Amino acid sequence: MDHDWRSGDYYTSISDLYVTAGYGNLGVKVGKFASPLSYEHAESPNNFFYSHSYAFLQSPDTHTGIVADYQISCPISVFAGWTTGNDAGLANRFGDSALLAGVRTKIWSGATLSYGMQYASIHGGDYHREFRFSKMYDRYLADGRDLNAYYHSMVFAQNLGKWNYAAEWFLMKANHYSDALVITRGNDDTYSRYGISQYLTYKINCQWGVGFRGEWMRDSDLDVDFYAMTAGANWTPVHYLVVRPELRYDWHHGTNDPKIFNNGNHREQLSGGVSVICKY
Repeated sequence: MDHDWRSGDYYTSISDLYVTAGYGNLGVKVGKFASPLSYEHAESPNNFFYSHSYAFLQSPDTHTGIVADYQISCPISVFAGWTTGNDAGLANRFGDSALLAGVRTKIWSGATLSYGMQYASIHGGDYHREFRFSKMYDRYLADGRDLNAYYHSMVFAQNLGKWNYAAEWFLMKANHYSDALVITRGNDDTYSRYGISQYLTYKINCQWGVGFRGEWMRDSDLDVDFYAMTAGANWTPVHYLVVRPELRYDWHHGTNDPKIFNNGNHREQLSGGVSVICKY
């Protein structure tokens, strides 16, 4: 979202706007594009489950900048570039800067392994006395303060015909945390979240698929471990329609064991949902 592109209470939000060029094994992308750092995607139709994992909530949705992709050999490719940080608009009014890089490789038949990272300098700021909010850090950034942040994700995926398995290990770490954020934890200078998400799906037939997702995430600021289990299904009665029901159970525990779910009233939560996607 670009705050500069606004009229009254309405803002212009552009998820993707980029151009690509290529020569031989080299490709270059310039503009605003979806992040390659997470197994899950910001675009809902690309995901099996209706809800998102804890891993996705720590990663950027989009990047704005330039990134080059080079195919070193048949199984190995690398990418690297410069962007304006996390989910920034085309104007980059806060002046963020980030290095984006990674590698992808095929291990054996049907198996791939990828690693992506970002090291960013994030700047705080306010707009009409509203502090800047960062989805990746789930915090409001203080005006005029800087935040050095690192994020990486490693994803292993294995296709076995009707079965598909994937595991993602992620780490998000912010330095100068107490100086950069409105909400702080004593004199702590570092803030991190890390964990593992695992996915297992099975395609029953051309119309039905079922899946399971298991997660664990450690939050160093809260000193709490989060867990989640999600079971869902995909029903495709016609090629342009997908119905995704799911049932999810979240819980947590830690040193202080604060109540986080249901507006701070419970340490566990059972939820469900369904989405209907019409492709055109």
